[in-house]
Amino acid sequence: MKKVTDERLILRMLKNFRISFLVQNAFLIGVLIWQLFHGKHFEAVVAYQNIPFAALMVGVWTEVVLSVNVRAVIDDQPKVRWQRFVWHGALAFVAFSGFFYWLIGNQVTPGKHVWISLLCGAVVAAVPVGMEIYANHFRSTDDE
Repeated sequence: MKKVTDERLILRMLKNFRISFLVQNAFLIGVLIWQLFHGKHFEAVVAYQNIPFAALMVGVWTEVVLSVNVRAVIDDQPKVRWQRFVWHGALAFVAFSGFFYWLIGNQVTPGKHVWISLLCGAVVAAVPVGMEIYANHFRSTDDE
């Protein structure tokens, strides 16, 4: 298979990808609306156990992650120092771990699930910090 080098064809192919993504998402949203109107509860429709919702979320999260390398270049900001990532990560870790501890502590005996709340806080904090580090890769090399 030959590589496409004509810019008009590349733009047309990108437009076709965008249209197919929109049609696919419109269909999945239509299926979810159909499920709501045919008696399924809202919590059952917007759950990852529901295959159309999971497929929609996979597409949406993929688009969010892949658009980072375009937005970071357009922002035209200098690279961020590693100290800022450590600070953001620590702040998010403490906030989310505290939230999960409060959430789990209200449901079960307090102090019993500290490690689970710390693990959940670390996982949730790793996502935005990871996206910041990924976006920083595409920024210019100027200092702050």
